[in-house]
Amino acid sequence: MLTKEHCESVYQNIEDGGYLDDWVLNCARAVRDQAISAITLTADLELLKSEHKELAIAYGKLYADLAELKAFHDRYAQLESEQYAKLDAEIERLKQDIAYRDIQRIADNQGEMFRIQRISDLQAENNELRAERRWIPVSERLPEFNKPVALTNENQWVNVDFDYHVTQVGFLDSIGDHKFWDVYGERAQSIDAYTHWGLLPAAPEREESK
Repeated sequence: MLTKEHCESVYQNIEDGGYLDDWVLNCARAVRDQAISAITLTADLELLKSEHKELAIAYGKLYADLAELKAFHDRYAQLESEQYAKLDAEIERLKQDIAYRDIQRIADNQGEMFRIQRISDLQAENNELRAERRWIPVSERLPEFNKPVALTNENQWVNVDFDYHVTQVGFLDSIGDHKFWDVYGERAQSIDAYTHWGLLPAAPEREESK
């Protein structure tokens, strides 16, 4: 392979020989310079080719790295999407669970409110029944006229040992401004003949004949 050193050596031999004129030396010098330029250019081209090859290898490696990075990014995006899907599903499940608990709590509260209201209604009904069934002092108020009621005198007993008072059935009546008790099977009695009165229970239901 021709090198710059070979060109320099040939030219030096020609110049040292002394048998050539100036024109030949100039030609030899020009050939030498062109040869050196060609050799230098060839070396530069080889260097450029080597650098280009290295650059191509680097680009190839970079492209491979980019492809690997893209694959990693796609995989990460897929995993992220799956994770988001799982999170969305978990959030939806928690929403449904919270909604169910809220509905259950509302139902429990409504049930509790219903029970409280029912207890209150029963207590009011019991108090009303107690008020209806209690012995009402004559001094407190008198019943309606001509309405049958139970009559008793707290100062009269049938049996002292059992604390059982005399009880009659009658109704309130009047002649003018004079009020009295009209007792069944008895003659009219004054208002102070009894100390208390009470409502009678409803009559028993009749059984239907078969």
